[in-house]
Amino acid sequence: PKVAIVVPCYKEPDDIIAKTISACLRQVYPSSRLHVFLLDDNQNQPVRDARKACMLEAYKECFELGGGRWLPEAKRPGFSVVWRPDNSHAKAGNMNHWLQSNDHGFDWEFFVLFDCDMVPHPLFVQEML
Repeated sequence: PKVAIVVPCYKEPDDIIAKTISACLRQVYPSSRLHVFLLDDNQNQPVRDARKACMLEAYKECFELGGGRWLPEAKRPGFSVVWRPDNSHAKAGNMNHWLQSNDHGFDWEFFVLFDCDMVPHPLFVQEML
């Protein structure tokens, strides 16, 4: 089945979030059936820009083979950073915004929610299902 991994965050440090995102991206699960969503509730644009750059660096560390070569895209899970216009209702509001949106482009059958300071075992998704 298709699985979305959802990681909501707000003002946590980027290095903590990056460890979680990296562990989520490294799940031992078919990449075409996995998508990782970082739900960022921060409203500060410079912080958003810095966070996005940090997350792209974490993504790069997971899939860059060196010498400008990358693991083929078909072998990488999807990854998206999602922002919302406000941060009302905290984490629950962040999750509800994602659940109610139809524009995330991934038809998941199951989803997993991790706090942004959790580092899941590489077999978590596989074993959960």
